[in-house]
Amino acid sequence: MTPAMAPPRFPDVITAPWLNGGASGSVAQAAGVAEQPASHWGVNGVSGIAHGPPIGPATGPPFLPSPVGPVDGSPADGAYGSGSGDVTQQLQLQWQDSAQKAGCGLANLGNTCFLNSTLQCLAHLPPLADLCQRRAHKNLCQWDEAANGGKCVACLLEMRIRRSLAPTTPQPDRPQFLVNNMTQRIGRSLVLGRQEDAHEFLRMLLDAAERDELHTLRGPKAIAGRMEPPTAVQEVFGGVLTSDVTCGDCGEVSSTRDPLLDLSLELQGCQSVIAALRRFTALEQLSGPNAYKCGACNRKVTATKQLHILEAPTVLVVHLKRFSGLMGTKITRQIDFPERLSLRPFCSPSSPELLPPPQPPSRPHP
Repeated sequence: MTPAMAPPRFPDVITAPWLNGGASGSVAQAAGVAEQPASHWGVNGVSGIAHGPPIGPATGPPFLPSPVGPVDGSPADGAYGSGSGDVTQQLQLQWQDSAQKAGCGLANLGNTCFLNSTLQCLAHLPPLADLCQRRAHKNLCQWDEAANGGKCVACLLEMRIRRSLAPTTPQPDRPQFLVNNMTQRIGRSLVLGRQEDAHEFLRMLLDAAERDELHTLRGPKAIAGRMEPPTAVQEVFGGVLTSDVTCGDCGEVSSTRDPLLDLSLELQGCQSVIAALRRFTALEQLSGPNAYKCGACNRKVTATKQLHILEAPTVLVVHLKRFSGLMGTKITRQIDFPERLSLRPFCSPSSPELLPPPQPPSRPHP
């Protein structure tokens, strides 16, 4: 089985059916799509995870990952970090043939539905599941538990996903190690036994996993961000947003780029995910008290501001803000989404996602 080499990223995703998730901001696991890129959308319109297109047509059923290397702890050829360390060249963007069924269920250990539903989404993302199946992190990790005051979160997440997808795992399984390390190693604001927000937990979990990956593989002073080679979190979930401010007088454009791990979308006045994305990328007028100081004009002017996706992530996480107003009124209406969602209308015109593939040089006629 050959890993995907330098996969192109196309800003198109296909949605999948829902499964019921947990309460209060939880993320629902969705049934996969066998032939095209699948998406994972949250219960009650809360949040979702969508993964990008596969390199070729999928040949296996949904949610059936197969290891690309040994799963007994021995290093696999082409594993993340060995050789060039470029995760992009080893990410599997589709489910491979396997006799393995969908992952196991997870027991509620006391208001842990937010944790369980988040873990189910992560376990059933082909790129992340493939990295975990190959022990891409564990094979290289030199974590010192005593010196670092606890377990490596990247190892814990990798072990949890591997265990979720193992055919011998009991039903339902208990995510005990992650729960035990939730407050100390993932987020000190998390309280065991209290219902938490799934989106906040997801960000804390990914931040902690990336922090420990950087610490063990690149030294304790390494800082997260866009880097080469990218971390596993950046390569699976990372993208780039661009904010363009255009001066209304001279037309000067000032562009700012920011890293993207998820999109948080306002729902006020929106009945669908597409409407929320349109609102997110709509032109904003900057005038009056919010006037923009143009560097070329050297004074405050009326301007427009617009956000776009510059680099679409391999896995797009969408967070729908279902609480509005100062009182935090909960939005309970249904939020629609299409069977196929294209990010092309929301990408920057200069996005490499929209550029045509390079053409081979033409041969001169003899």
